[in-house]
Amino acid sequence: MLKKLQKQIREIQQAIIEREKRINTLNASTNAEAIIEKSRLEVEIEILNKKLSELKTEYEKNRQDLQRRLPELEKQYLEQVEKQKKILAELYEKINMVVELISTLKKNVDETRGQFIPYSNVVYELEQPIKHVHLEDVPSFLKNAEKFLNVFLNWYRETRGGR
Repeated sequence: MLKKLQKQIREIQQAIIEREKRINTLNASTNAEAIIEKSRLEVEIEILNKKLSELKTEYEKNRQDLQRRLPELEKQYLEQVEKQKKILAELYEKINMVVELISTLKKNVDETRGQFIPYSNVVYELEQPIKHVHLEDVPSFLKNAEKFLNVFLNWYRETRGGR
């Protein structure tokens, strides 16, 4: 709103300057057409000055209104920034926990695989059915998720001073 008013003010000021220049060139002339054009330009300048005054008043009123609103808007914005920081910190903590759980699962898969071999050998010797209910490997989507989550964790540490 202020930018639009500033533009209009500049345009009117420029129009006034152009008319004043034209009047200055007409001042030396004494013919009737020059006198009529000079009078017409003076009337236009008067009208433009009135419009300029109105726009300046409107501009100042709007500027003061925005100045009055600014502290509250800034306060609201900064409150949201603080909420955002808390949410990011909480997200960081939870993602960190998920990454740790995925890592724990990887270790568990390896340990389980290590325990399965002696178990399956004994079951085989006893000719009993094998209970094969463990994960052979961590699912690829969890491995991919871990990579992406680590990207977030690194970003957070670098940009937000995370732990």
